[in-house]
Order: sequence, then C-alpha cells, then structure tokens
Amino acid sequence: MSNLPKRKHFKLEDAVEYLECAQSDIQYYLQEGYLRYAVPFQAFEGFALVAIASLPEATQKTLAGLIKPDLLKCHDIGLVVDESVQAIPLPEHLYFKHADRARYYVTEDDGVQVRAHLLELFDGTPVSLWLLVNEDQGMHVLTGAYIGSTDADGCPAESVLTREELDRMVSAPVHSIVSQPVVVNQLINPFKLPQKANDIAIAMCEYGNRYYQKYGKVPSAIELLNHMLKDVEKLGMVAGAEKGMYFFNGIKLKERQFKERYGKYLSK
Repeated sequence: MSNLPKRKHFKLEDAVEYLECAQSDIQYYLQEGYLRYAVPFQAFEGFALVAIASLPEATQKTLAGLIKPDLLKCHDIGLVVDESVQAIPLPEHLYFKHADRARYYVTEDDGVQVRAHLLELFDGTPVSLWLLVNEDQGMHVLTGAYIGSTDADGCPAESVLTREELDRMVSAPVHSIVSQPVVVNQLINPFKLPQKANDIAIAMCEYGNRYYQKYGKVPSAIELLNHMLKDVEKLGMVAGAEKGMYFFNGIKLKERQFKERYGKYLSK
C-alpha cells in the first residue's frame, strides 16, 4: 500500500502516532511555540491575503493594537489592494501559534467559535486576511478566518497539524524553529502571556513587547505603566484620584497588582 498518497495534515491525536510520542508532548510543543496550528484553505478561500510588512505603516500600527476584534471593528479598517499592496497567492494552509489565540475574537453566535485575524505563512511571515467590498475601487476590509470551536483549555479543537510543520520541528535545530516569535529585528519578546490571559494580561504583554522593540530594552514596571497610560484611547487606562490606583476599562488596578502581574509575565 506504499503507493497511497501521504497525508498532508493530522488531527492532534493522529499526530501522536506520526511523531511516536505522547499527546501531552504535542500539547507541550504547541504551548511552548515549537509547533503551530494550521488552518485549511477552506477557512480563508475567497479572501485576499496580504503580508503585514507590505501594508501601509498606519495600517500596520492599527493591526498591532487589535485585541479580540469583532467583525464590526475589523470592517472599520479598509485597504485598497492594488499594485502597491499586492495579494499573496492562497496556500493550502495558514498557521498560528498557541499564544496568538488570546488575541483572537471568540463568538458564541453559533456555538463557541474563534475567528483569527492575524496568521502566518509556513515560513513564519505574518499575514492578514481581507474581504473585498468594492470591486471597482479594489477596496477591502479586514476580516478573519474561523478556526473552529474551542476545547476546555481554550484551544482550537478543530484545527490541524500539517505534515510539513511536524517534519520541520523534528528536523530543525531548536534555535531555528519558525514558530518562535517573528518580531522586528528578530528580537525575542520578553513578555509572555499566561495560559489563561484576560484583557489586562494581553495589554501588558503587548505594550511591554512593543516598548522592547522600540527602545531595545525591557521596561521596568513603572516604565511599562507610564507607557500604557499614554495610550488611553485604545486601552481606556487612567490614573485614579487615589495614589497608586488605576483603572483599566473601569476595572480597579492597584500599582502593587500591576507590579505582581509584571513579574509573572516577564520571561525569566
């Protein structure tokens, strides 16, 4: 039966047999970023695929600040796809890391479904998906691909692992694994989301890593706090009347609590 075509992708439980390891090992590889989930072509068929780096700078900054955007918020972001911003041919699969799921929008309109607005090519190139809304003008709006329901741990239960992704992890040296964070100047982000991340955790890690990319150093807790306070329109974070008291979208956050969170999210 050796003439049978090789499988191109696996469910998590089937990948166990392919790699000859335990299911807990694969979950570990996913959670640590050594493996990425894959989204099949059917999930993004008909959309325009554009590399983040080729987008206008203002659009890149807007996308960088998006956290759990619903469709209305996505559709507020427009893009003319023409000679200056060219679409990439759609591949068989797109990829995303376990840590990315904290930034994705979760809807319960038809069961618990997750929509991914930022994905990667196999080589790690960050890409975005765009829906055509005006063919004459070439106008598109940001959209997302449904990546299935979530299990008890918030993981996409219906996503797959591709053969090429599994083979890449096995054959590549640990330091060259594609699924490590793809960031400006190849700096590794110092802040890491916890397994169960709320909006405060997501914002602190996002802004801490941005600070690192911009200034080339890890901010102190107070530097990060002040950095976040400057972006009140996006974060809704303000200082309270009482010293050491802050509000994040109406939620009380003491300076002591902020510092405790800072210590937990900063990679040791």
